[in-house]
Amino acid sequence: MKKEYQGIVLAIVVAVLAKASIGLVGAFSPYLGQIVSPTIVAILLGIMIKNVIGVPQKYAAGVQFAAKYVLILAIVILGATLNINDAAQLFLRQPAIIYAMAFNICLAFSIAYGLGKILHIDFSLRTFIGGGCSICGGTTISALGPIIRATDTQIAFGLSIVFFLDMFTIVLYPMLGQALQLSPEAFGVLAGTAINDTSSVLAAADIYSKMMGNDIAYETASIVKLTRTSFLILVALLFSLIATYKQMRPLSVTEAGTQAAGGQSAWKTLAKSFPWFIVLFVIMSSFNSFGMFQHGTFTQVAGVFHYSAKEQTPAIVMLFKDLSKFLIIVALAGVGLKCNIESLLKPGIRPILLGVATSAAVLVSSITTIGWILHL
Repeated sequence: MKKEYQGIVLAIVVAVLAKASIGLVGAFSPYLGQIVSPTIVAILLGIMIKNVIGVPQKYAAGVQFAAKYVLILAIVILGATLNINDAAQLFLRQPAIIYAMAFNICLAFSIAYGLGKILHIDFSLRTFIGGGCSICGGTTISALGPIIRATDTQIAFGLSIVFFLDMFTIVLYPMLGQALQLSPEAFGVLAGTAINDTSSVLAAADIYSKMMGNDIAYETASIVKLTRTSFLILVALLFSLIATYKQMRPLSVTEAGTQAAGGQSAWKTLAKSFPWFIVLFVIMSSFNSFGMFQHGTFTQVAGVFHYSAKEQTPAIVMLFKDLSKFLIIVALAGVGLKCNIESLLKPGIRPILLGVATSAAVLVSSITTIGWILHL
């Protein structure tokens, strides 16, 4: 942890500056102060620092830790603010959301493989774009990489393309939701089913929640997205079966980008790459659902937190919600601080075009689904 603390502190400082900047923006323009999210400010500020000033190598480990593990911690804590009964009611009321997720996965892979072949893009990148745009961005790429025997360079290119797309979706989706006059719940479904990475889903949903003046979009997007991520199990197993059928044992990828001599089983690869924080998220949500956090309530007077019997939301839940949101800002600051714009452009224009086409198809599919099941 000694190696990480400097980068973690840097990410925290950027997150604090991002939150403070919202107050300054609000002083000049109350409207912008209401709709501009500290999540997008944090990631843009991080990108600017990385590419204009530069981030010393000694901060790299901590920045990576913030981008990955602080985000995981934020998601687990977020689970403590959600009620699993609400999630069950959402999917029982609209089971077509699950069907839409499955359809989007099939659609994304079909476009990635079909159009990608026409554009002469290699198999690994097509797989990463199809999986990254339909399931869970970088997590999916990390899980599928060893199974399809991709090199570190191919994995890095896949991550760059998905990250490049995420930068636009964070800003464009809330604008699109407002243009389509989507309800908070509808936008939560849209973000949860169509945006690639979990951090980007939460960032876009946070922006829309600020626009709407409530957390419905944020909470709905969290539930839908983490449900969608669970499809990674089926997809990873399917690719493992295909690899086994072709007598290609899934191999681990070394840090140097070469393939290791020994193989590893499909189950071992999946167990290593699967985002187990989803399980912790569900456990924390279950605790909240069963009333384990129902001790006192929360109110805020002159910026000071204290208990009150008049409020409905338990104090600990409100604190978890505030902490989770701040940790997400820290995580996105870390994402920005490790973003090298030059590396994002290395794959060339064709893979980016394929990623745009795949993401656009998933977006259209999700909007169509929302229009059907939510009658908007």
